[in-house]
Amino acid sequence: MTNEFMMVIFTALLFVATTFLFFATQSLVKNAEDTARRQLRAYVHVKGVRLIDEPVIPGSEWKELRIEVLFHNFGQCPATELEYWLNFGVHEFPLHTSLLEEHVQRIAVISPHDTFTIKIAVPLIDAPENQRFALYVFGHVRYFDGFQSGRETHLRYMRRGSDDWSWEGEFELCQEGNHVT
Repeated sequence: MTNEFMMVIFTALLFVATTFLFFATQSLVKNAEDTARRQLRAYVHVKGVRLIDEPVIPGSEWKELRIEVLFHNFGQCPATELEYWLNFGVHEFPLHTSLLEEHVQRIAVISPHDTFTIKIAVPLIDAPENQRFALYVFGHVRYFDGFQSGRETHLRYMRRGSDDWSWEGEFELCQEGNHVT
C-alpha cells in the first residue's frame, strides 16, 4: 500500500468519525436544552389547604372561619403574570355537578421557592351533617415560566360531611380535578 492510499483511508475514517461526533454533539445539545427547560422553569403547586379559625383582628377573641390555600413555586424561575381563581361550596359526595364559577385575581410575580397564601372567609352555611355531602375548594392558577410558556395548576380539595366538618384542619385531595400543565 502506498502512502497516498493510506492517507485517503485515514482521511475517510476521520470524516466518518467527525460526522458521528457532529450528530452526537447535536443530540447532547438538544438534551441539555430540554433539561434546562425542565429544571429552570416555574412549578407552582398547592402545598396545602386547610380550614382555620383565626381572629378577625389580631389579639381579638372574635374569630372568623377561613379556608387557607398555600401555593408554592418549587421551580428555579419566577412565575410571572400569575392569575388565580378559587371558590368553595357544599356539594353532594361523590361530586356529580360542575364547579365552574370563576373570579380571577392577579398577582404579578412569585419568586422561586416562594409561597403565597390565599385566605377565603367562610360565611355561616348549613353544615353537611352526613357523608353524602362535602365542602369543596376548587380553582386554578395560570402563570408564565422563564421561557414564557403558559402553565396551569388545577385543584380540587374537600372535607367530608360529619359532626366536625367545620373544625380546624386539613382538606383532602380529591381523586379528580387536579392536574398541572
